[in-house]
Amino acid sequence: MTSGADLAVPASIDATGTTNASADLLSFIASVPDGSTIVFQAGGTYRLNHGLALTNRHNLVFEGNGATLHAMGSGSVVTDSPFALDDGDSGITIRDFTLIGNNPNVGTANAYHPSAESQMGSLSMGPRTSRSPM
Repeated sequence: MTSGADLAVPASIDATGTTNASADLLSFIASVPDGSTIVFQAGGTYRLNHGLALTNRHNLVFEGNGATLHAMGSGSVVTDSPFALDDGDSGITIRDFTLIGNNPNVGTANAYHPSAESQMGSLSMGPRTSRSPM
């Protein structure tokens, strides 16, 4: 494959949200060269029992086309977040997705679950830096 291409997520990857698409999406993403645009099915729903963890990827665009990523992981580990970016990644663009977590109590007084506080929509696992006082 040449870089700079628009590459559609294969139709063989479940876009109905019925089955876990995590491993298939990760395998496909691994086959895509840096500098590409990964195009999701317009309006599709992708169930993620584990997040899309990227390592040392560069200049990728994730074009959602209004697709939904439904996080179904435990939330107890940060890599269950729909997108987990490593400090070696650069130039990653994520656009036009709806991200849904697995908390049935969202928006209520019972929404906080300490065991699930590690899950977020997009996670950057970059190095910690300290700043000097101004």
